[in-house]
Amino acid sequence: MQTRPSSYPTHTQISNLLSSFLPPAAHDLPFHYHHPLHPLYNPSNNPVRQLVLALHPSPTTYHLLSQPHTAAFLHRPFSLNRRRIRRGNLVLASHTAFDAALTVGYNVHLASRLGLDVERGGSRCVQGYKGDAERKIGIVGLLDKPESMDVMLGRIHREFGGEGEVFLPPTSGHNVVADAQVEAEIDAVDQRGQGLGDWQVKVLAIMNAFHAEEVRRVIDMSVEAGRTAGEARGKEILYLTGAARPYGLEAAAAHDMPAFCVGHLSCEKWGIRFLADRVKEEFPGLDVHEIYEEEEMNRVKGDDLVESMDERDRNSESNGNSASEQTEEKVTTS
Repeated sequence: MQTRPSSYPTHTQISNLLSSFLPPAAHDLPFHYHHPLHPLYNPSNNPVRQLVLALHPSPTTYHLLSQPHTAAFLHRPFSLNRRRIRRGNLVLASHTAFDAALTVGYNVHLASRLGLDVERGGSRCVQGYKGDAERKIGIVGLLDKPESMDVMLGRIHREFGGEGEVFLPPTSGHNVVADAQVEAEIDAVDQRGQGLGDWQVKVLAIMNAFHAEEVRRVIDMSVEAGRTAGEARGKEILYLTGAARPYGLEAAAAHDMPAFCVGHLSCEKWGIRFLADRVKEEFPGLDVHEIYEEEEMNRVKGDDLVESMDERDRNSESNGNSASEQTEEKVTTS
């Protein structure tokens, strides 16, 4: 039996690295979503030559998972057809924790890259949502230094590949609260040629919920912490979130607060790119594949969906394959 090549990380090392960015969350998926069930399986000795990072199963994801020594991470693995995974391969998954920590929400990595003071206690966690007092839904804090709106929009565009749009409060000169009821007056504007260089942002809120209640909480937390004050307090806050919700935009406009909505899918892509970068730094010899294809829905129904290749292989000894032969194939096949 050949030994594991020292240049390749193991199942254990891949799991430990990815889980370090995904704190445990209530009601999340099993992190080890699909793994070998052979009695001699040892995650500390199984090499990974290529890692797939994807939002969901897709044709390319399945193609790569049919190859030996492959591991994958999926954000939404619900349609995964386990029959199409080569035995010995590993699939990790996270839905709730990924949304909370690696999209817009309590994402300290994104916050730091956008200039939020995270390390020196300049930020606060927005916690509690839909009856769950422990759920973290955002981070609010003071920027390292006040920045013009055009600078902030440039940073956000770079992080999200140019996707998303900024919504400014109505500028018609009418009463702000009255204008907030008119959706047509909440215009998406381009960052160029709009005089945004004079608009100063002091506080950044990164949130994965966008209702009137969350807008109010962001303002209250900012005022309580002494970040903003006076009539212009909403204008000094930039609310960064995913989907552009009409009721959220109305609430933000009513408080004279600008909002940047990057879109749901863009948020998730950011998380995949972040994990890919961290894996490449930690394991430079590993082939890392970021897959952004559309989901391939599973065509297998019933018990076939939950029966993995490993479960079938576990019973293959009765057909003439010994456990040692199976383990050797798992390590040496290329």
